[in-house]
Amino acid sequence: MKWTEKACLAALRRHLRLSKGLLPANARDYNALCRGRDLPGSARLYQLWQSIGRAWLAACAPLRRVPLLRSDWTAAEDELLVTEKLATKDRRIATAIWGGVAAGIWGEIASILHRSPDACRRRWHDLQKTPAPEAQGAGD
Repeated sequence: MKWTEKACLAALRRHLRLSKGLLPANARDYNALCRGRDLPGSARLYQLWQSIGRAWLAACAPLRRVPLLRSDWTAAEDELLVTEKLATKDRRIATAIWGGVAAGIWGEIASILHRSPDACRRRWHDLQKTPAPEAQGAGD
């Protein structure tokens, strides 16, 4: 079978409906899952989405089932992080001026990127090439 993006997503969604619990996020565990099932190989998922976890997310898997811990950040995620950080900061400033309470910047960005708030904060500081506040002893 030729694994087009559409065919990959259909197969992953079919597996999602038939399974429960955490989904494999690395090639070894995913390939073990594939044995005897009509699922695309891990190499194809890496070609399309750069990680198995992102392939599951593209197939609409619930975030609680997709482990992204230690998965590399893509250029698109970096760009979205920077864009959202700056946009969220502007919204918070506007909220402070006009009254009301804004949710934490990192929580908002984390929900968009399907990452933890701490991971987003750490990556932001990596991209800015500044030490994270915990290394400086001050909070964000």
